[in-house]
Amino acid sequence: AKQLSLSPDGSVHYSTAPSSSSSSSSSSSDVAAQVTVLNNLDWFGSMSFLSFLRDIGKFARVGQMLAKDAVRSRMESESGISFTEFTYQLLQGYDFVHLAREHGVRVQAGGSDQWGNITAGTDLIRKLMAAEGQEPPQCFGLTFPLLVDSEGRKFGKSTGGAVWLSEAKLSPYKFYQYLFQVGCGGA
Repeated sequence: AKQLSLSPDGSVHYSTAPSSSSSSSSSSSDVAAQVTVLNNLDWFGSMSFLSFLRDIGKFARVGQMLAKDAVRSRMESESGISFTEFTYQLLQGYDFVHLAREHGVRVQAGGSDQWGNITAGTDLIRKLMAAEGQEPPQCFGLTFPLLVDSEGRKFGKSTGGAVWLSEAKLSPYKFYQYLFQVGCGGA
């Protein structure tokens, strides 16, 4: 596994913009009209590192963080794990806290490799809101098996094998060519 690549601020705006436009145009249903795309820079942008440690980090237990399968496997790998990757679960966990508080989100879904990050969020929701004297809402995580190729490597934007469903990121011709060229073992 390789180190997560960090995006400059400008690419954050690029990667969220197509999502909001494709989510509303891909379906004429009422559900599509209710989709909201948010950028976590809106709540993290003004938060200092020391504030994050003081207000959120104090609720994280290193033992629990180390016990996550994704963390353990990275620590045992040849490349190891960076501090950035190790603490990412707190960032994604706090995203869930923010979304639960401000938007009533109660379920976070993701690929199976996100399970540890999602449960970090449910833990933070309980701990942070209880410390504030609030009754924490019941929140849940839902994961789906990752799409992998015939050699077991995951598809995804971080691995360079993303198959986009947006014309803006992958032309219909290239999408067709990908499906046409995938071998029987990859189908």
